[in-house]
Amino acid sequence: MHHASPPHNGAPARPAEGSRPPAVVFLIHDLALGGAERVFVDLVNGIEAPRPVPALVRPGGALHRELRPDRSPHVLPGPGSEPSVDRSGRARPRAGLSPAGPVSLWRKTRGLLELARRERAAVVSTFLHKSHVIGLCAKRLSRGRLRVVLNAHEHLTQSLVHQHRGAGRWLYREFARRFFRHADLVIAVGRGVADDLVERFGVPPGRIVVCPNPVDGERLRALARRPPAAWPALPEGASVVLGVGRLVRLKGFDVLVRALGRLPEHLDVHLVLVGDGEEGPRLDALAARLRVGERVHRLGSLDNPWAAMARADLVAVPSRTEALPNVIGEAQALGVPVVGADCSPGMREAMEDGSAGILVPPEDPDALADALVRGLEDAALRARLVAAGRRRVAVLGPDAVLSRYSALLESVLAAAPTTTGAEAESIPPAG
Repeated sequence: MHHASPPHNGAPARPAEGSRPPAVVFLIHDLALGGAERVFVDLVNGIEAPRPVPALVRPGGALHRELRPDRSPHVLPGPGSEPSVDRSGRARPRAGLSPAGPVSLWRKTRGLLELARRERAAVVSTFLHKSHVIGLCAKRLSRGRLRVVLNAHEHLTQSLVHQHRGAGRWLYREFARRFFRHADLVIAVGRGVADDLVERFGVPPGRIVVCPNPVDGERLRALARRPPAAWPALPEGASVVLGVGRLVRLKGFDVLVRALGRLPEHLDVHLVLVGDGEEGPRLDALAARLRVGERVHRLGSLDNPWAAMARADLVAVPSRTEALPNVIGEAQALGVPVVGADCSPGMREAMEDGSAGILVPPEDPDALADALVRGLEDAALRARLVAAGRRRVAVLGPDAVLSRYSALLESVLAAAPTTTGAEAESIPPAG
């Protein structure tokens, strides 16, 4: 569905404005490695109509080079537009509700309206919190002429608990309760995400639809056949449990390390972690304290994590909260059984209430260890999980999902005014 491309330097020549069909701006914070970011790239690369115009709140991110050369992203102007990685290549923190305070929010909102006017875009499709704020502010400033499609990739109630603190949590909760209902359409990745937005944040049921993320099994299997960019030297006969994701507390990798310490020695289980994040040093210290440090291998972020995933005996998703994680569908497409924490409705959806994966209580290393033993020792169980997982992702192919997503955008576009963003000309420059 999307094709890895070399870095693209400079935007391609654009046709005259009158010759361009109406467009949709796809807006995300940056293109750092992440599930929502990968879906953003897949959609921008794969959709032909309406015409996608990618835009970033700030530049940078490893996935930037995977965008098609003819779809180089715009960057909204204003403070906070510095690259998303520092000079050492480490990701900068994504703190706060607005990009960099009210002045930056104002300038980025105005910049979005100006981009929409230039590109003849009547709709903006937003991904993740900060983009939702900018998109909904732009709709209000445009007096409703710019339509907004929110892509809900997080179980918002749980996300607020685990990702926001203090005043920031309260502020975003109130923003969501007041403004999410004014989105023209909300596309949720799972039923649990949709129900939460309806029940807790007042989104009208008729304005929300469920559209799962695509799983391009054919492409994933082709990438998985390549040698991984990094792989530890393991003893012969060792079992491998793989964790993939940002090394942050909400992903629960500390629970997985504790579970590793409870596994029987004869299985010789090694834990391989793919991803970067602030919890990395803490996980190392925890593994050393539990005397399993020699069996925990952190590979960092990989452009092709599927080559590592295909070498694993099990994929573990021990999260404290999830919407509907891409990693489960990817493992299912590659025929790798999944063990995951029953932390949200989305986890149950992805593993079909336990028929397509082993569910365990969250925050329970003993239960997780027991499930890992079952998954490693019970060949019949593994075969059933693999078969069920493959059946589940077979209906999530890119053609079907992209076709539905395009149709949803077209429906919003058809209801939008024929000219968009004209009000942006009258918005005074930000100070």
